Amino acid sequence: MDTITNIEHINAMFNTKTDLVESDLNEDIIKSLEYTGPFAYSVGWNEHKTIEALSYFKTINVTGARAGTSLRFILMKLVSPEHGVNMQSTTFLDILDCYTRYDVSERYIKRTFGRAGDDLWELIKAYKEGILTNNGSNIE
Repeated sequence: MDTITNIEHINAMFNTKTDLVESDLNEDIIKSLEYTGPFAYSVGWNEHKTIEALSYFKTINVTGARAGTSLRFILMKLVSPEHGVNMQSTTFLDILDCYTRYDVSERYIKRTFGRAGDDLWELIKAYKEGILTNNGSNIE
């Protein structure tokens, strides 16, 4: 895909509401996508993976620009040379599952991810409690 086509695809993907049902959640998701969408796409996530990840933030009452900024920062840290995560084959729940299985400490999460670490830690706790699932219930 050439650069112009790629840019057009990104704009079409993140500037349309056609795949979303009208609701307050969607306004939050759209605002979140403004902050994280292009970066998520650049690391190999499509709109579905990105929206799914953003929907989990709603569970911890983090929406809009804050959710988008937190997700973008989390993804930036994960793809950095320090962590080297291949995001194309990774979902957000895979990330939460990994941190849960290895019993990563709150201190480590907050030190590594900064302000986004607060949100990530709350998401890890929700995942441990079984609140976040991969059955699509958090997406609607």
